[in-house]
Amino acid sequence: MMPYWLLLFVLAMGSIVFHGRNAVEYRGGAAIGNRLGRNLPLLIALAAICLMIGFRYEVGGDWKNYKNTFDMINSWSLPVALKRSPDEFGYTFLNWLVGQSSGQLWVVNLVCAIPFVVGLAGLAKAQPNPWLALVVAAPLFIIVIGMGFTRQATAAGFMLIGLNGLSRGRSYWWFLGWTLAGSLFHQSVLVLIPIVPIFLFRFSAFSVLLIIAALLIGYFVLLPYALERYSVGYINQVYLAKGAIFRIAPNAVAGLMLLGFRKQFAALPIELKIWRGFAYYALLIFVAFFLVPSTVILDRLSIYVLPLQIWVWSRVPTAFDRQRQPHIILTFLVIIYSAAVLGLWLAFANHSRFWIPYRLYPL
Repeated sequence: MMPYWLLLFVLAMGSIVFHGRNAVEYRGGAAIGNRLGRNLPLLIALAAICLMIGFRYEVGGDWKNYKNTFDMINSWSLPVALKRSPDEFGYTFLNWLVGQSSGQLWVVNLVCAIPFVVGLAGLAKAQPNPWLALVVAAPLFIIVIGMGFTRQATAAGFMLIGLNGLSRGRSYWWFLGWTLAGSLFHQSVLVLIPIVPIFLFRFSAFSVLLIIAALLIGYFVLLPYALERYSVGYINQVYLAKGAIFRIAPNAVAGLMLLGFRKQFAALPIELKIWRGFAYYALLIFVAFFLVPSTVILDRLSIYVLPLQIWVWSRVPTAFDRQRQPHIILTFLVIIYSAAVLGLWLAFANHSRFWIPYRLYPL
């Protein structure tokens, strides 16, 4: 487990070393500084995260399933693979293409890590302290999701690319396109297509029609296909995701923090709308946890809410200062919180043993 602690330590040191010098300048809540291209250490850290995810070997609870899928797909022709594989088109085609090129599973993992890290990098660079954003992301988003849920992590990365653009003023169609790309790896990300407009648009006739159209498409086109594909594990069985509450509850806490102190969190108006919407979404999932029998569905959906924690906790050191200057003590508290999350997960999570030890392909 030492590599995980080393990752967190390096990111924490970066968040302290660059605490003041690397802070994003704000003008009316808009980030006007901190271009990744001007921050070589941060680029190196992001590249290391990408390589750590891509070159992992026998790490993650579903590693054997991914390996069996890779071997199975490459025993078929492409038409047969696309027809018989239980996974989405994008992931199936990537596995087949890598196998036909005499590649191994690590190549698939590395390719999938790229959109995941790009999406995370876009979210981090928009924060007052990008290093602190990565500290918050490390325990659950990078280590658990990035290294254990390859398909859904890829979908989350594409979703974040769209969401980051949306926060910076791009149109909803930008978000729609990237989310559709993510659905080629895990269709659960499609749930955000009708939800995000609710965060953004006022309730005009156009917005209502758009939401209705999205819901109708989801209900009549996407839902039947998803039910057929995931019914074995998600629907027909009352399948409980062990420890789901420990992933869902922190999202709800971050949501309450944002809703309770929203005036303290300086951000662009559209950015604040988006994350305030995610806060309500996190609370809805938390309430549904006590009402819905199949908690694995909620656990999978909560993965797309995890970036809310990154956005909220990385802004805490600047949120409660009139000058919008980062508090070093609050920065330390956020680091301690993230370390506690990692420590508790490694010690008590039911499936954390599948992440230990961390191994690299060449070794």
